[in-house]
Order: sequence, then structure tokens, then C-alpha cells
Amino acid sequence: MLKPTLTFRPLLLSIALALVASLLALGVTTAGPAHAGVGLSNPDALKVHQGSLTVRTDGAVIENLEIRGTLRIEASNVKVRNVWVYTKNSWTIYVAKGSATFDNIEVGHPSHVGERGIGGSNVTVRNADIHHVEDGIKLGSNAFYDNVRVHDLDSLGKGPHADAVQAEGTAKNSVVQNSYLDSTGPLGLGNASVIIKSDLGSQANITFRNNYMNGGNYTIFVKDGGYGMPKNVKFESNRFGPDRRYGLVAKNGSIGWSNNTWASTGKPASIGGSTPKSTTKTIAGFTDIANSVFKDDIVRLKQLGITKASGKYRPSSNVTRGEAAAFIRRALSLPSTSKDYFRDDESSKFEGDINALAARGIASTSSKSFRPDDKLTRGEMAALIVRAFDLPKGSSTPFKDIGGSVFKNDIAALYKAGITSGTSKSTFSPRDNVTRGQVAAFLVRAIDR
Repeated sequence: MLKPTLTFRPLLLSIALALVASLLALGVTTAGPAHAGVGLSNPDALKVHQGSLTVRTDGAVIENLEIRGTLRIEASNVKVRNVWVYTKNSWTIYVAKGSATFDNIEVGHPSHVGERGIGGSNVTVRNADIHHVEDGIKLGSNAFYDNVRVHDLDSLGKGPHADAVQAEGTAKNSVVQNSYLDSTGPLGLGNASVIIKSDLGSQANITFRNNYMNGGNYTIFVKDGGYGMPKNVKFESNRFGPDRRYGLVAKNGSIGWSNNTWASTGKPASIGGSTPKSTTKTIAGFTDIANSVFKDDIVRLKQLGITKASGKYRPSSNVTRGEAAAFIRRALSLPSTSKDYFRDDESSKFEGDINALAARGIASTSSKSFRPDDKLTRGEMAALIVRAFDLPKGSSTPFKDIGGSVFKNDIAALYKAGITSGTSKSTFSPRDNVTRGQVAAFLVRAIDR
């Protein structure tokens, strides 16, 4: 049933403006065929379709809809125009059989993060904006993608594997051109801008032409997944951004490579060659976490609204007791209280957070002082986490340095819950100050356990 659409235009505008800003920061122009006319052609014409929609009529035309569920195609010559689709289901748009043409579509919603953006065989996709899914394009056979923007990849699952374009098997005779393929976003660098791996079947005749590619462990990953090296895979006249964890290309066979360049300099980008010095990478609004081992935990903290920091997170800095109170209060969404429990937090901006923890019994009130500006130790953090998340008691641990610690039982509970593995195999270092990066890891593991 069609209902009057709810307006999300301010949200779409903010996404668009943020993307334009990021493109300019990367030195990528928003002018030209690779960026013009992407997404919905007439947002104001959308009407809401609540729930998934399956199309089984040949020649059907689906247009001017905001589909809050999966769009599944099981018919031939289906035309989809000016349609926005988002869902937390495993597929957002899937051509299961038949064929379809998509023009001026949007896939994804920041508050309804999905798993797969769009995929299937016998598809033509033009002027598409794809975001807030784990994998943007699931490439099938006889697929043609032109002027598609994939960005801000995200996931609600554990161990996300974000790819702008992914082909796991049986993809043949397909083209992706004039598109923006960025695997970075709330998850960090993602896995790859393009991954073609024959996990499910042989693959051949796939061309990437005149695209901007960025992010990933390797930006491009083409390998034999069990059905042979993908054949006749070509990369022609593409431009590469500065962000990746290991290198530009990972492959275990030959690929076509011609006229590819670095976006920042215009100089040739060669397979196995050195990469230009990266510009400062902003991840989840932070410029200082790209090289932190706690990067993914910090990104998750930002997603959950537990950290309000911007610009810099300072992952190696020590956490104060007041800051820890704020983190935990936000993690648990604790209500405020008018009761004042401590004498020494009157001038602290964290007084409300501290009192909220005390009211819940997370912060001990046996003393009338909380010492909000003191640095928090790892042992103290263990106690706060155990009380906050009501963790069951633990018993043995491999840590040889906690025998005399008053937090021995709390540390054992953390170990049993899988929240800590210590500072080494045999030490927990309970007296060491805890860092902001470590706090992110403690909290994320406690929340996601």
C-alpha cells in the first residue's frame, strides 16, 4: 500500500554536502560525467512503500517510491526509476532472475544499515547513490554500472568485510565505469574498493574504466578463490585515492592495467609500485586514529554516540576518572539524578555523569571523593566495567601480576567474558593507567559480547 512519504530531504542534503566536502578534500572534482546526476532525480515525488517489494511482472515500471524493505526482481525488462530503497535485510536490491534497468536510484540509509546494496545478473544501473551498506555492488554477469557513487560503507555485524564492488563467483561480461568506488566510511578503510575472487565459480571479462577508487586493505584484490584466477579482468584509466592499509593491488595472476593514475598527482599508478604519501585520513571524524590498533573500536564508539570527541580522539592519552564516567553513562544511557554523591566534583563537567554512575551503584560511594581529574588505572576500569554490565564472576586467569590487586576478581570476570586478553599472555598490568583507545576496546567488547 502506498502512503504519503515521510520527508528525509535534510538528511539526504547533509549526506550529499558531506560527500562533496570529502571529494574536494581528496582532490577529486565533483564535475563531469562521473559525478553529475547521481541519485534520485525527483526526491519530492517519492511515496512510501512500507515493507519489501517483489516484482514478478515482465516489463513492469517501478518509479517514485521510497521502499522500506528489499526490492527483489523476478521478471524480465523491469524498469526502476527515481526509487530509494533501504533496509536492514541482507539484500537491499536483488535481481534474482530476469533483467532490470535502474536509473537515478538511491540505496541505503544511515539509520537502517544494510548488508548488500545492489546485485544480480542482467542489470543496467545508471546514476545510483549507494551508501550505508556493507557491500555496495555485488557484481553478477552481464552487468553494466555507469555513474555510480559508492561511499560511507557501514555494517551492523561483527567482523565487517566492506567492499565497494564485490564479485565472489560466476560474474562474467560486466563493466563498471565513470563511478566513485570508496570503501572507506564509518568502518574505517574497509576491505577493498574492488574484490574479484572466484570463491563460488569462474569469472571472466570484467572491466573497470574511468573510476575513482579508494580505501581497503588493498584497493584492488583479484585472486583465485578455488575456481581459477579470474580471466580478462581489466583496469583502464582509473584514478586512485590515498587511503589503503597495505598496497594498491593484490593478485595471484595477470590482470589488464593501462593508463591508471594517482588522483592527487596525475602520475601513473603501477602495480607493485610505491604509493604517494597519504594525506591525513579522517575516519569517523577523527584525524588521529588511522594507525591505532583500537581504530575499529573507536569508530564503533562514535557510531554508538559514546564518544562526543571530534577532530582528534587521542587514543594514546590516559583517561581520567571523570571521562570514564561519561563514557559509561552514555554506553548505558543512564538517566540523570538530582542527588549529589561526592564533594570533589562540583567544578567538574562530568559531575552529572559521576552521579549517574553512583546512583546505579557503578561508582562506589563509600568515600565522599571521586577524584574526577585523576587518571584511571586498568584495575579500576575492570571494576567499573564489571559493575556496569553486571558481568558474572570469573575464576582463573593467566595473569601473574594480579594476585595482590584488590581488583583481582573484576579482572577475572573480564577475562571470562572475553573482554580482555591482558597486556601480554601473562600480565594484565592493573596499576597501569588505561588509555582512551583501551577504554574503547573494553566498552565495545562489553557491549557486543
